[in-house]
Amino acid sequence: MESRRIGLSLRTDQHRENVIVGKKIDNAQPRFPKSRPALRDLSNKIGTQIPKDGPQKNLVKFQKPLATAAPVDIAKDNISKLKISSGKVETNTTKRKPVLLLKPLKKQDSIIDKTSAYSAKQLVIYDPDENSKNDPCAVTEYVEDIFSYLREMEVKYAVEKDHLQDHKTTSSMRATLVNWLIELQVSFKLNVETSYMCVSLLDRYLQLNKDIGRETLQLVGVSALMIASKYEEIYIPEIGDFVYVCDDSFSARQILAMERDILATLKFSLGKPTAIHFLRRYSKVARASQLQHCLAKYMLELALIDYQMCHILPSHQAAAACCLAIAILTEEMDLSKVWSPTLVHYTTYKLSDFKHVIRKFAVLLDKEDKSKYRAVSEKYAQASNHKISTNPKLKGRLITKLLLEKN
Repeated sequence: MESRRIGLSLRTDQHRENVIVGKKIDNAQPRFPKSRPALRDLSNKIGTQIPKDGPQKNLVKFQKPLATAAPVDIAKDNISKLKISSGKVETNTTKRKPVLLLKPLKKQDSIIDKTSAYSAKQLVIYDPDENSKNDPCAVTEYVEDIFSYLREMEVKYAVEKDHLQDHKTTSSMRATLVNWLIELQVSFKLNVETSYMCVSLLDRYLQLNKDIGRETLQLVGVSALMIASKYEEIYIPEIGDFVYVCDDSFSARQILAMERDILATLKFSLGKPTAIHFLRRYSKVARASQLQHCLAKYMLELALIDYQMCHILPSHQAAAACCLAIAILTEEMDLSKVWSPTLVHYTTYKLSDFKHVIRKFAVLLDKEDKSKYRAVSEKYAQASNHKISTNPKLKGRLITKLLLEKN
């Protein structure tokens, strides 16, 4: 249950989403998508910003050594002796405060380039947990150890590249199933963590069991969703609800049997971290706005459907989504100005470590209009998600530039 506690403790008020406490699902009212048989027709028919840089100490940049500064009128200031050392003026009198005389900085010597909205990035590494050190739920004294552990777990339980090779399940079948599972998450009003964990369980099980084909793939998907619901939710849908959404293609007994098989195959190792866990931390470090955080979540859920993104580590996905989301909405063409020294320090990732993942996200955003898997786009076209999937900046110059770059 470590990652469950971690996921709850590291959520910030700014980036908290989908938390419904004490509200039980009313089974008397219909809330399900149109029932359909297994994998026959799973097309989608369901229909304060924190300051970017914060307060910083004024930084002074010397144009020339202080010895070349303008002369001081000693008689006028009644200063009998001046000692200039280390950029400070020392006097032998306390009647006047020491005066630092410097020539004004030229325009080209300006410390911060103001030509871009996001170029005024941090020049020093700041502490993102400064304002939450007195919050016991933030566990700031353990944050570094926690994410170090999560990085180990994501490698330990990684999904192999091309894990569906020589498999009865194809990438198209997987995409259709995941699209439908996201529809269920919206319909059942489940937490976003449930979707991420469900897809993670699905891929990990499929790479260990290559005999799953069209006849049982939906059974695996709905069983994985039930396991993820038990792990992440306070109130979970009843098993009869899962039978209903499968159009009675599978019985409750079959779903329970598949649940046991998934757990046994994975040896009850359910603690693999997902991209949303890392994204919340990275958004806090980057001081991302709600809109930027929402755009990053949109890209990560698009990645859930895409088979070519399965093997990429969740922390790499989260870093790429966070960086690209901020760059898109601030219209910053230089990604190195977005991925600041503070982000490098706390994520331990340089931009070059995940630049290839950013290009993959650019491809996903570019082809989303033509995709037949519309569950994520329709979910993020709602007002509750800032209608982020309809934002015109998603087709801006930065995406065009990334698409033209060579891998």
